[in-house]
Amino acid sequence: MLEGAAGFEVSRLVGLELKKELERILKNLILEGRKIQSAIPQKNKGILIEMENDHAATWINEVDNREAFCRAVGPDVAVKSRTYSIIAYNTPLNVDPDNQRHGEEICEVNHLEENAIIAMRCAKPIQRRSPGQKTAHLILSVADANIANRAIANGLTICSCRVYVDKIRKELTRCLKCQGWNHFTAECTSATDKCGN
Repeated sequence: MLEGAAGFEVSRLVGLELKKELERILKNLILEGRKIQSAIPQKNKGILIEMENDHAATWINEVDNREAFCRAVGPDVAVKSRTYSIIAYNTPLNVDPDNQRHGEEICEVNHLEENAIIAMRCAKPIQRRSPGQKTAHLILSVADANIANRAIANGLTICSCRVYVDKIRKELTRCLKCQGWNHFTAECTSATDKCGN
């Protein structure tokens, strides 16, 4: 994903125009024959880029090529690799998500690559836990899809406990006024409120 691409004037380029402009830049960088599958503007002023094949994806992930591509797109542009979020259910509370060493220990115990876990956080804020609670759900961001898939298939060992792991599923947007889907209350056109029960 390209971050800081606001200087690239994403607003003026959408859809096919954006894809063609990025392909033109790649062609100038001698990536002939390797094209972009899709280029989708994001809310954070970034651009999500999907390459057409593995060769093109490998090329763009090389540091020199990545830097040249970012310079060609514009100033203050950076390529951010995609992360994959998974949730580990009922993880013992001994794990401190803010402690980098705990992430390294999880990688070591589960025979994952070093620094495979980029970030960790609890699914629910600490202040909302029950007084006698002994486990919590832990959200892990990993760098590689294969690592995420392996964790989902086999589970993880965290603090000597075997935990079930699953992909995080995005919840649907629901209006609290009409109880309809795919819009918020501020955008609702309903004249009356509807009970959620």
